[in-house]
Amino acid sequence: MPKYKNKVEWRSAHLDRTSWFKQVTIRPRIVVRGKSREVVQRALDMAMKYSTINQSFKCKVVVEPDIIINPPTRRSHESLSQTNNDKH
Repeated sequence: MPKYKNKVEWRSAHLDRTSWFKQVTIRPRIVVRGKSREVVQRALDMAMKYSTINQSFKCKVVVEPDIIINPPTRRSHESLSQTNNDKH
């Protein structure tokens, strides 16, 4: 089961009584087991691309992920092998 934590910071600008975001920086910490960094990054890229919340921002959105890959457990490796054997 993947784990996900997120830290967000923003810079804002003020003019008279109005303020707006100039930049939003998202720093997700994503921990997965037995997946490649490329697979996790691709999933994050797709999530950002199709996120209606992300698309609603008018400012620059920066994503700085901390991706942690844990090795697969024996149990997850066995279930993957069983799945591959079922295909043959």
